Amino acid sequence: MQGSNSNSRWTADDRIRILMESLTTNITLAELCRKYNLKPNVFYSWKQKFIEGGKLALTGSGENINKQIQAENERPY
Repeated sequence: MQGSNSNSRWTADDRIRILMESLTTNITLAELCRKYNLKPNVFYSWKQKFIEGGKLALTGSGENINKQIQAENERPY
């Protein structure tokens, strides 16, 4: 884990762990942000992306996006 407010300094695993901690404990957002030296607006940005990703996964919309990305990656240059 990196102790920075910059998104690029936090790994995906770090962000997921912090988000899951916010969902599975009674810690307040203020405490969580202090614990990880994280600005609340950064946390809220992560949370929004996390929720949107979950919505896509549950509705199946993410499958179409993955197929589009795969097709783009397979195109010759």
